Amino acid sequence: MKEPQLLQTKAYDYLIDLIKKGKLKTDKIYSLNQLAKDAGFSKIPFRDAVLRLEQERYIDILPSRGFTLHKMTKEDIIETYQIRNNNFDHRQRQPVRNNLTPICDLGASVEYER
Repeated sequence: MKEPQLLQTKAYDYLIDLIKKGKLKTDKIYSLNQLAKDAGFSKIPFRDAVLRLEQERYIDILPSRGFTLHKMTKEDIIETYQIRNNNFDHRQRQPVRNNLTPICDLGASVEYER
């Protein structure tokens, strides 16, 4: 029973590595079955990894077509900054402030206005 979980984790790690290294493009539709085949994974663990990535908002699933990388919306960016700003610095025992940095959305620059 641990084997399917292990394969799902390997598939997830494989996909997240492709995303973080910029090997998947934002405007391209990827075939789940083709990527699984190319990477040497069976469909079920690969599908489970894709579903997890969708929940984490790394990708958007297009039913009967495949998936694309998630494009960050203005709301996504605001939420990210709010989460970062609400982090608590345990060393100083106070909230972290003005520690925001500009982020890039997979090739599209986003400017932070103060």
